[in-house]
Amino acid sequence: KVSNAEKMQTNIATIFLLTFLFVDNASGFVPSTVPSIIDSTPGSERLPLPSISNNNQHLKSKPVSFLSATTPEENCATMHTNSKGHNQGTKKLLLVGGGHGHIQVIKSLNSQTRPSNLQITLVDVQSEASYSGMVPGCVAKLYDLEQVQINLGAIAKWAGIDYICGRMVGVETADGEDDNVQNLAIVEVGSCETTNREATLRILKIPYDVMSLDIGSATRDFRSVPGASEYAISTRPISELVKLIEKEESFLCKKIENKTLSGPLGIVIVGGGAAGIELSLAMRARWGAISDNGKKMSVTLLDSNDRLVPSESLPCRKAMEN
Repeated sequence: KVSNAEKMQTNIATIFLLTFLFVDNASGFVPSTVPSIIDSTPGSERLPLPSISNNNQHLKSKPVSFLSATTPEENCATMHTNSKGHNQGTKKLLLVGGGHGHIQVIKSLNSQTRPSNLQITLVDVQSEASYSGMVPGCVAKLYDLEQVQINLGAIAKWAGIDYICGRMVGVETADGEDDNVQNLAIVEVGSCETTNREATLRILKIPYDVMSLDIGSATRDFRSVPGASEYAISTRPISELVKLIEKEESFLCKKIENKTLSGPLGIVIVGGGAAGIELSLAMRARWGAISDNGKKMSVTLLDSNDRLVPSESLPCRKAMEN
């Protein structure tokens, strides 16, 4: 017989767990505030933080980059077995994708705070995840690329969870009739950060009870729009954006130096939402000093609306337009 008080405790615990499992991507995780966030987590004072980057000492709020004692190759080669011991009542939570939504989940369900029968596994195709909130600052050269990246192997080790650097390619679900049959995630392991993909590829089947997806997004219809893949840069995946811009910048500067550039200098940003506006300002900050025969780079924002951010307040719209 279960008392009402016990039922209430169970319901509260369930609500907290569901809250952790369904964190939205816009959770507001800011690497520079990691120490204060983790310090406020019950029991986390017993957990030392991963090593953080000491670059840019001149910045008032230093961006944090989780660094690992192991190399990316060691992180990718096999699963980190950091979880607590298994028992018959173990529940398996599978986190697919290392976005900052799942980073919040990992911090909240670290080894000191999560239930002893909860096993957590993180799967991501990359060994490092870019914090999207700092990417525009990286585009504007306020931060180095390393400073906006989170080392997934390091934070997994800190939290005491298993980490697999691989790509999830399929799911096998239990039919519910046989208790011995488990849900399985099919993961390609060994393809991370290597050009010889087929030579190192192997398959893992990872059992789970609950799966949470935080895999980011892709630009819709990018491949089907004529000329887009040839002449444009997609902002997704966000982890590749800065690298692509750096590549184009090098190419552009060489053409200016060799006097082989034809036509005026200009950037067109497609999409006039808040992200498009922020990217426009970041690109102007990055390439504003680039000129060809005294003519500076122009930045054009392209959108289907007749005004910027129409859903925002009038003072906000005026500030954007000015």
